[in-house]
Amino acid sequence: MVEIPAPPFERYAEGRHFHRLLLLYLRELKGAGEPVGFHQYLLVGLLNVHAPASGGAGDRPPGCSACSVRYPCRTVLAAVSDSYFPVPWTAVAVGGCLLDAGVLDPEYDTVQPGRLVWGRKVRQSATWSASGRWRWQSDAGGREYYTDEQLAGLLLIETARGRYPYHFVSDEIEDEVAALRPAAAERLTTWERGLGTPVWREERRFGVPRQRGAPPR
Repeated sequence: MVEIPAPPFERYAEGRHFHRLLLLYLRELKGAGEPVGFHQYLLVGLLNVHAPASGGAGDRPPGCSACSVRYPCRTVLAAVSDSYFPVPWTAVAVGGCLLDAGVLDPEYDTVQPGRLVWGRKVRQSATWSASGRWRWQSDAGGREYYTDEQLAGLLLIETARGRYPYHFVSDEIEDEVAALRPAAAERLTTWERGLGTPVWREERRFGVPRQRGAPPR
């Protein structure tokens, strides 16, 4: 049985395994039987820039290959959050990763067993209660009880992810879109043409789970 290791990681091999499973998970975010698409290819290529690095010592916590922080960095955490990658971690573990990635500030935010405080515009806090759940509240007046899994997801979503994609879309940018559309269409044509080569056929086929006993497609 394959289990997703939960950050933070103490050894490079753990981070490498996590990164591989994340990329495979992103590969599978497509319709059944569909090959890997252009956007998935771009996303995985971007995340590979932020793959874990051993620094020459496999028994040490991995660092990000592109950022001067411990792996996973904010870019990877954002991908985990937006894709809902099912990591079995605790809320405190999420807070620790956010501190390591520089998303939370140790001088301003609190990550302790049984106590979490975060937020800039709206301060939020959570305290472990005798009920076996987190008692969450915000300065805006919200109050709720969350399981550890629920609070871990809430904390990650509200801190690691960026603003929603294409929040700037409006009628005001139609001229810009029209100007970019020919270049985008040309790139997609090149992509589709390249898929006919033997190398790309194999790369794209790898994105399709092969049924047991079925020949390669």
